[in-house]
Amino acid sequence: MLYVGAYGMIIFGMVRKIKKATKNQTKTRRINRSAASKIKLMLVPHALNNYQPHLIRNYGIVIVVIFVVAIQAFSMVLSNNQILGEGSNALIQQLFINTNQQRENNSLPALKLDDKLSAAAEKKAKDMIAVGYWSHNAPDGTTPWKWITNEDYKYAYAGENLARGFSNGTDIIHAWMNSETHRANVLGAEYSDIGLAAVNGIMDGKNTTVVVAMYASPVGAPNTAGNDTARTLASQAETDMSLWARIQYAIQSMSPALVITFILLGAVIIVLIVSYIYRKKLPKRVRYTIKYRMYGIYKIAIAVAGAFASILAYGSGGII
Repeated sequence: MLYVGAYGMIIFGMVRKIKKATKNQTKTRRINRSAASKIKLMLVPHALNNYQPHLIRNYGIVIVVIFVVAIQAFSMVLSNNQILGEGSNALIQQLFINTNQQRENNSLPALKLDDKLSAAAEKKAKDMIAVGYWSHNAPDGTTPWKWITNEDYKYAYAGENLARGFSNGTDIIHAWMNSETHRANVLGAEYSDIGLAAVNGIMDGKNTTVVVAMYASPVGAPNTAGNDTARTLASQAETDMSLWARIQYAIQSMSPALVITFILLGAVIIVLIVSYIYRKKLPKRVRYTIKYRMYGIYKIAIAVAGAFASILAYGSGGII
């Protein structure tokens, strides 16, 4: 009898554990079903949400906009509070290595990192940040070559590439190599030296990294052709980049906040398009109204416009 009682207690305990586990599993399934139902109501057009997911209703759009603005504001505050100069040396080294790698790939001799050219590049970058311009020539007419001659570097050829808003040297070189005039400087056979500077500062109200690359060869170097030729090589306007190349470097220079913005707007656009496809399942009372004929189109247009507006408002990357 004692053994029977012991076995009975064990079996009873096991049954209780099984019941408890089953109850927990049932509760978990209910929670999962509830969560799935809420996600479906928010994202998928079906009869229960009248084929208009909550995400793309007016209040859903308002919540997305508020969230996007909050992310951008937080990102700008965080960025503007960063310590200036952090990581600049690493970026310069990366640029130098990648530049010479591109030259080696094209059977060209490596460039030497010149202290005078680097000092000129740094002063040019600091001047752009201090004065607030984004151009080869300063508002007072100062040309890039003035910074080089101020460092007592007598050049026969000289060129300049500028970039800002990129997070690493690889992306900068990739953008330059997709531009005919910038590529001509990176692969200039007439150049023997390079100066590089990466300076952090506030430009257009945003914390950004301004990169200046100055390419040159001194007077007396082989294959010289005079200063006028040098100026022509380096100061062409940036008009040769293809649309695809511009899109590429815009994507490469996006901040994490801008990436999140695009993910959110992309989700809204996808849900809008799917809902537009399902518009024929709307209740009959609204099928023949103007709202039905234009169902979701205006919101799709606004979402797409918002994506481009985000680039204009928060995108900081660029080359000239």
